[in-house]
Parts: sequence; C-alpha cells; structure tokens
Amino acid sequence: MENLLETLRVAGFPPSVALDMLYSVSGFVVGHVATFSRAGDGRHIAAPDQTRSLNDIDPDEFPLLAEAARASRAPGSRSRFDFALDAMLSGFEAARTARTPR
Repeated sequence: MENLLETLRVAGFPPSVALDMLYSVSGFVVGHVATFSRAGDGRHIAAPDQTRSLNDIDPDEFPLLAEAARASRAPGSRSRFDFALDAMLSGFEAARTARTPR
C-alpha cells in the first residue's frame, strides 16, 4: 500500500486523498467480484442480465426507463464496470487538478 500511496503522491494527490482513492477503488472492485463470484460448490454464478428484467416495463408508465433498457449496451469491453471505473478515475483526476494552485 505504501508504494501505491507514494505513486499517487508523486502524481499530485495528498496522502489522505490517495488513501481514500485506494479504499474507493478497492471497495468497488471487491464489491463487483463478490457480486459475480462462484457458488460454494464451484459453479459459476452468471452475471445477471440487468436489462432483461426491464423488458416488461410499461413504456407508457416509465418511458425513460423503457428507452434506456432498450438502448442499454451489451456486456463487453465497455461494460458497466468499465464505465463506473472510468468515471471514478476521471473524478479523481478532476479533484487533483482542482486542488492544484494556479
């Protein structure tokens, strides 16, 4: 952990912010892994198709949700995990540059 904190300090993050970043990313990754882990007997638990359960949404009652479910991206290299991780990292960078005195 010390090496990671040093790397982030050199990149311009104060140690307290760097520690928060490490815990945030670690928690996100561990949560994702726990959600899509293996059953106790070794069987793989398939990732739930989150949009499949939305197929029966009434578009008259929930037009935005129905539209979003129809347009939802398929899992792959730009999965929701990738999207969320990119958003976190972009936010960390924005916070770092906002702290930089001009």
